[in-house]
Amino acid sequence: QSKLVAASRDELELKEREQRLRADREEHMRQMRAIDVEDHVGFGHFPMLQSRYQCLRLASRSVHTTAYRAYDLTALRQVMVRIHMFDPHAVDPEAQLQAAVQQCTAWRDLKHQGLVALLDHFSHEAGSFATVWEQLDYDPLDSYLLRNGPLPEKEARGIVMQLLSALRAVVSKDIVLTPQDLRPPSLLVRGGDVKIVGVGFLSQVRRPAEPSRGGRTIMRSASGLTDAQPEPRRHPALVSPYDEVAMLGEDWTAGAVRAVGATLHEMLFGRAPAQSEPGATVQLPDCHRLSTECREFLLRLLDREQRLSLQTVSQDAFVAPPIRGRQR
Repeated sequence: QSKLVAASRDELELKEREQRLRADREEHMRQMRAIDVEDHVGFGHFPMLQSRYQCLRLASRSVHTTAYRAYDLTALRQVMVRIHMFDPHAVDPEAQLQAAVQQCTAWRDLKHQGLVALLDHFSHEAGSFATVWEQLDYDPLDSYLLRNGPLPEKEARGIVMQLLSALRAVVSKDIVLTPQDLRPPSLLVRGGDVKIVGVGFLSQVRRPAEPSRGGRTIMRSASGLTDAQPEPRRHPALVSPYDEVAMLGEDWTAGAVRAVGATLHEMLFGRAPAQSEPGATVQLPDCHRLSTECREFLLRLLDREQRLSLQTVSQDAFVAPPIRGRQR
């Protein structure tokens, strides 16, 4: 019996060591790719925008968006400035600009602790639009999971409750989020708190995504410089739960709810849910540490046959806050 216990302990230690090595290896490879890309990027002159925002360092650069770490000389704080490119083939650029202004105004007026705050927005040069966001020293959820492994059910439940609360606030302002906004790479976490970056609602001011010459996007996070590569095009039968709503044309809240379920799956099991054919029964990995309420909640979110509304999901027993009555 003692030998079995020792063998189990050694196996657990080896698995933890392998996980740490995998995270370190992935981080090292991303750093190498990002530095290689950065060496071939012409940084140019860092301008001062609106006579207020002094760009300090390139944070990320893709086909349609360039982000800078900047300093607000009026409010005396660090901010993130993103330059979004308009669609060069737009029929009515002025209408496109007005739509972007309306969306930005709604997001800026929306104050919620689960959303990264939009501080300012303004027209930039011809064919571009600038947004100013608060700067947070949080970790991307995907990097956090890679380094620390799956989350306990209690912690994952807390994150899901925060996401649903933020979604209800977004719906109240008629703002549309994309399923990609609820991917782990677009969620920032620290100490149990989660923030939705939410830049997807500005998709109408971005030009269509095209493969760049280098096929890479460089990004700087709180942990340093990272490198992200665009996802390849996939067959419709192999679309992940994050992207299927965009192809099926569903109501965006139903897609957001399903994306929350996929994120919960990744937090609990350390990987995205398996891709299945429409109509197939959802199968979860074996895990004895999950409660029945958590397992049933997750199955309902991932079931393609059910179009759960945000209100219905928010009232589920797994995420509904307990009602405390006074006992006399």
